[in-house]
Amino acid sequence: MKKHLNAVLFGWSFVSLALLQSASPLAAAPLTTPVVVELFESQGCSSCPPSERVMKDLRRQFGASVILLTFHVDYWDSLGWKDTFSSHASTDRQKMYGRLFHQDSIYTPEMVVQGETGFVGSDQSRAVEEVRRRVQTPRPALDLKAVKNDSGAVVVSVRLPPDFPRNGTQLTVVVCEEAAPVNVLRGENAGVTMSGNFAVRKIMTMALPPEGSVEATLPPGKDWDIKHLQIAVLADAGIKGITAAQIISWP
Repeated sequence: MKKHLNAVLFGWSFVSLALLQSASPLAAAPLTTPVVVELFESQGCSSCPPSERVMKDLRRQFGASVILLTFHVDYWDSLGWKDTFSSHASTDRQKMYGRLFHQDSIYTPEMVVQGETGFVGSDQSRAVEEVRRRVQTPRPALDLKAVKNDSGAVVVSVRLPPDFPRNGTQLTVVVCEEAAPVNVLRGENAGVTMSGNFAVRKIMTMALPPEGSVEATLPPGKDWDIKHLQIAVLADAGIKGITAAQIISWP
């Protein structure tokens, strides 16, 4: 059963960042960087399990050519089962797409490819088609580095190409986990085992610097499995979609 929620405008909260000077600029030539696929779902939605299988199939078909992120929304949490990965930040990101795509409402499961188009997440043929159309498209490269500091937090540094377009663009940092499956005990999916693959654990946004690099500090969550974490950085450009993206392992 699909769950709809009226799309509303919302403001992103920005994390503190440090501006660094680039020692050596990246090459200006565009590269073919991964296609970003975002799934908005809930463990409490009976229409969502097929969309999880679509995500696994995209990984099988496209491998490192895609960045797969599953955002667990929280508007199902009062309907019998509280999603173990849900967050209001995931719901807010889906609302952003609802506004950009001029949708009357948001729903689960919804899949968004490269921030450019949204459709029912269980539509496997559409998902494959949308990724295949974009997988060879040249896009600028982001240079990511992640190091652990003395407190155990991870400091992520993002360096942009010198000619990277900055108007209307912000950086979104996403921590995702290859988490263990979850046995749902109540609600529409009672008795169903839901996937923990690609589960988004944290979302942060950063303004683009006029030049050089930006840094974000990511303290680990208490229930995160740091051996199975990755950090994705997306250049969100509104109606222009995601203009660049990269992903690295948690150090």
